[in-house]
Amino acid sequence: MFGALTKIVPLQLSLVVLCILVGGCSSATPASPKPPGLEFEIVSPEEQVAQSLAETPKHFIVEYTEAQHAAERVEYFFQNYTSGFKQIQDQGPSAATIITNRAEASGGYQYTVERTVTAQGFQYIVNCEASGPGAQPAAADRNARNLARFIREGQLEISLISR
Repeated sequence: MFGALTKIVPLQLSLVVLCILVGGCSSATPASPKPPGLEFEIVSPEEQVAQSLAETPKHFIVEYTEAQHAAERVEYFFQNYTSGFKQIQDQGPSAATIITNRAEASGGYQYTVERTVTAQGFQYIVNCEASGPGAQPAAADRNARNLARFIREGQLEISLISR
């Protein structure tokens, strides 16, 4: 009878000691102040996307291996999110191609995509100007960066296109 009790008592005793140690450590130590420089903020998914777009460059190089996909994305964007487009091919030494839309039929936002041949691939310069009534310069910049990311990466934030 005492043999079974001696086996239970050490087990119970060790559990009690463990609880005291863990509980005592957590309650006996005062909360340490937050170290400097470790601040955080809660950002919504919409804010994250807007911040990501704000960091997207409007001047970039697309490697030759991705050139066809980038050109298709440009055409897709202009056909689906603007009033259409016209393409101007420059036969000069830069061999630039300029693609633009009619701003008056696209809510006052004038897009221009310039594509130039370089040794590394195609250099793209993407712009959007607020040229109509009610069009906002900040929205035009966001539109340009949204289109630039779509050309480079294939990711377009449709909900953030100002028209």
